[in-house]
Amino acid sequence: MRKRIVFNRWFGLVGLLGFLAFVPKFNGSPNWFFLMFFAFFSAPLWEKIENEKEDERLQENIQKAQNLLSLYFILLVFAILFMLDRSIKSDTVLLIGSLFYAASFFIKPLLILYFEKE
Repeated sequence: MRKRIVFNRWFGLVGLLGFLAFVPKFNGSPNWFFLMFFAFFSAPLWEKIENEKEDERLQENIQKAQNLLSLYFILLVFAILFMLDRSIKSDTVLLIGSLFYAASFFIKPLLILYFEKE
């Protein structure tokens, strides 16, 4: 039996902190770090998966999604290291890293739900 995650409606409000990325810092540079807070908008997807009956099929689909997502993170780390090696501006690297980090919280539950429909 897996550990259940408790979801709260306040997660949506925490996700709104992602919009702070569009407010510049005091020195005028972008504040892309806050884009990671958009990951909290994936809470309804995770709640839908948590409410499903746990069986071998669900465990297998979670494992398939984790395997695909591990490849996603390997490519993300490679891309970030490549950009740093090419002396791309750190703001651009932070923007791409934050967006893809937040996207990963949507990709995994979407993959699990996709595999559940197959």
